Amino acid sequence: MKVDAKEINSQIDAQEPSRFTGGMLANYFIGLFTVIVSAITLGLAFPAMICWKLRWKASHTYLNGRQLVFDGRGTQLLGKYILWAFLSIITFGLYYIFSAKLKMTEWETKHTHFANYNYDKNDNKSKFSGKWYQLFGVNFICNFVTVITFTIGYYWAHCYKERWYCKHKTIDGCQLEFNGTGMQYFGKRAIWMLLSVITCGIYTFWLQIKSVKWTVYHTNLLNMPIEYNFMSVENIEALPQTSKSNGHNLCLIGFFINLVAFIGCLIFHLTLLEVLGVKHASTINITLTILISILAFVGNFICQIGRNKISSVDTKSVRLSVTGIVLGAITLVAFLISVMG
Repeated sequence: MKVDAKEINSQIDAQEPSRFTGGMLANYFIGLFTVIVSAITLGLAFPAMICWKLRWKASHTYLNGRQLVFDGRGTQLLGKYILWAFLSIITFGLYYIFSAKLKMTEWETKHTHFANYNYDKNDNKSKFSGKWYQLFGVNFICNFVTVITFTIGYYWAHCYKERWYCKHKTIDGCQLEFNGTGMQYFGKRAIWMLLSVITCGIYTFWLQIKSVKWTVYHTNLLNMPIEYNFMSVENIEALPQTSKSNGHNLCLIGFFINLVAFIGCLIFHLTLLEVLGVKHASTINITLTILISILAFVGNFICQIGRNKISSVDTKSVRLSVTGIVLGAITLVAFLISVMG
């Protein structure tokens, strides 16, 4: 069936413009926290952290007025992540170059839906149909054009790649379309770079989030989702309510406290004391503080993985976070006592 272009344009014009509502600070610290935690856990926490970032990004993305939601979890991604890493290692990075990025995009799209939308889990219509050789060709062309034009062609390449991604991406049966052009993007980037120069580089912190906002604004739905599949306001209000935001905040607080305590114990006890020749910190004290910190660290990591589940699990996550905060506080106190003693 051939789709009428005029009909598509009139349908899009009747809808709200797409927008991204995430802020610079949240984007910056989520990215920074993801890198730090992934590095400290030797990459094992990366799946949980990247899911956290994808949930945040989806919750702030509205395509023609319809909010997105990401329901993937770190436990689901962990096995795939380990397999992709193993295949990348034994193929000397070739699997990562040709396939890993595509596999991650397929998994991300599969778990992206419209908020409050009753989709059929047995017939998931959120799909990415791009092939590895197509992605390789797109990346090669974009990189080649960027290099030979001394980065001037980057703006065209960005739009070319986004059009390809949207052409092969479907969310709950709705096809995506990207209508931004390289000239438009170049004009925006020129203004942003000028503001960065005027503010002595301070505005550079906003460059990434501004680029995301511009890209989402030019991303539209070719066909809108079926209205009757959305939950009514009455049905949404009837769902079990939880203190999920409080649980998430407690989780982050506990995770941060125990992360600091864990690093402090390792660095001070295993490095500084040995270098300085201090003998008063006993082996038992060192072992206990590090074990308590690891216990709290793992507890809050588990809480991070389970933070997007149903109300009963979220209640357990809150309790686990409170326990983690207490254990972290004990670790810090024991750490300070060992230092001062």
